[in-house]
Amino acid sequence: MARVKKEESTKPKDDIILIDGEEFEKEFVYRATSKILNVPKDSIYYSAATYTLNIDYLELKIDLKVFAQDLRTARAEKL
Repeated sequence: MARVKKEESTKPKDDIILIDGEEFEKEFVYRATSKILNVPKDSIYYSAATYTLNIDYLELKIDLKVFAQDLRTARAEKL
């Protein structure tokens, strides 16, 4: 009987946002940003090209390097 190599489960790259060398789940980033800024989660999207979170109806762009500490705090507080 052949042994089956157990593969580690990993998140697809599309589900991860890398901020300052730290991995954040995209769903967490959207949920935390929604709570921090009090905006609908479905209005937030990530742009890898500009490395920003964009909020459509506010025409707002958030630089992730600047926002990283807020996300770390939110994750530590299990927001």
